[in-house]
Amino acid sequence: MTKETKLEQALEFANYRQTLANQKQILKDRCATQLNYAYNGGLFTIDNALISFIGIFVNKGKKSMVVLDSNNSPIDIENLEEFFEHITSRYFEAVNEYHRQDQDLAHKRKTVKLVE
Repeated sequence: MTKETKLEQALEFANYRQTLANQKQILKDRCATQLNYAYNGGLFTIDNALISFIGIFVNKGKKSMVVLDSNNSPIDIENLEEFFEHITSRYFEAVNEYHRQDQDLAHKRKTVKLVE
C-alpha cells in the first residue's frame, strides 16, 4: 500500500466520521424541535421530567393546574389528562423516529450513503 493510498483512505475515513457526526447532530436537533410543544400560549419542552411531573397529578385525579412553561411563564392547563396524552404521544413519536433514523445511519458505511 502506497503512502498516497494510505493518505486517501485516511482522508476518506475522516470525511466519513465528520459527515456521520453532522448527520447525528441534525437528527438530535430535529428530535429536539419535535419535542417543543406549544399549548395555551406557552411553550413546553417535553422531557422525562415534564412527563413524570404531569403524570403524578393526573394519577392523583387532578383535572387542571397552572404549570410553568420553558420560559417560566405560568400556563393554565385546563384539561390535564388531555395535555398528558398529547405530550406523551409527541414524546414517543419523536424519540421513536430519532431511534429509527439513528439506526439507519449506523448501517451506512460510505459517506455518500450518509447524505442520501
